[in-house]
Amino acid sequence: MPKMGVDVNDVKAVIEEITLEQESRRILGVCIGGVFHKAGWDRLIDFDYLVDAGMDVVTYGRE
Repeated sequence: MPKMGVDVNDVKAVIEEITLEQESRRILGVCIGGVFHKAGWDRLIDFDYLVDAGMDVVTYGRE
């Protein structure tokens, strides 16, 4: 991710290294708040599945 100083090409190289010689591979991405979409990674990495979670803020307390 750009804010974290991670280059998409480095990530793609790691994916290739990990999945090298695999007959079947699945690439799963997990992010929060659409960060992969905002950074364009959803188009640059060939995800089989992409989980984009949201966060709801709920305040609990005694009345």
